Amino acid sequence: MKGLQRFEAFAEQLLEGSLGRLMGGRLEPVELAKRLARIMDDQQTIGAGKVFVPNHYQVHLNPADLTAFASFQGGLESELAAYLAETAEKRQYNFIGRPHVTLHGDPTIRQGDTRIVAHLMDAQGVTLGGPGMTQELKVGPMQGGPTPVPASPTVAWLSDGVREVPIRGPRLSLGRALDNDLILESAGVSRHHAQVERRHGRYVLRDMGSTHGTLVNGQRIEEVVLRDGDVLTLGGQRLVFRVSAAPADNNAAAPPADPRPRGA
Repeated sequence: MKGLQRFEAFAEQLLEGSLGRLMGGRLEPVELAKRLARIMDDQQTIGAGKVFVPNHYQVHLNPADLTAFASFQGGLESELAAYLAETAEKRQYNFIGRPHVTLHGDPTIRQGDTRIVAHLMDAQGVTLGGPGMTQELKVGPMQGGPTPVPASPTVAWLSDGVREVPIRGPRLSLGRALDNDLILESAGVSRHHAQVERRHGRYVLRDMGSTHGTLVNGQRIEEVVLRDGDVLTLGGQRLVFRVSAAPADNNAAAPPADPRPRGA
């Protein structure tokens, strides 16, 4: 069990105690985890060919919400940090040091609301860069995960064996509905099934809450960074993801221009 499912299991164990009093429209730990993940996505820094994200997160809550969390605050902070670490690994982000999350009371925050301050901080406690900035970060060698799709100019496309559909914009939506960029007519495909999004030169596949799920190389995913040759399965519909360096001249191979099936 990983990611949000693992965190939800942790939250469910608290339902009989203080957490139960927060239901019914007030702040829930799972929502807190999702907000932290959004902040992590929004505050990226480029350095040494990698994408770094903040490793220190200060979560400011209304004192009443913080009091409700008081009996398990330490555990909640640890679980939130673990959730961010798993999410970062899945999205191939990098930290400088382990992620830390701390909760703070702030009477200026309304109940059920949060204000999150995130910093990318080195081992000496020096803050690097600034919130919301994507900039060049000077860092030494760090141990990282598998090499992602390079951030240099690329062309990418999806193939179903008949069509080759280029991914030209920042995102490409897939599903049965006619407003998708790539319309898949298989009965097992949801109306809005999945989305491919380009992030800092990499292509990320995200399931959009589909009925039958999205698989990559036979493994069910919620969100994953795609690699050349990955096989996507959406409700029985099979697609292959391909990516290559952008052609330097007009003689280089490129996928066809028309992204839609004929008659769509």
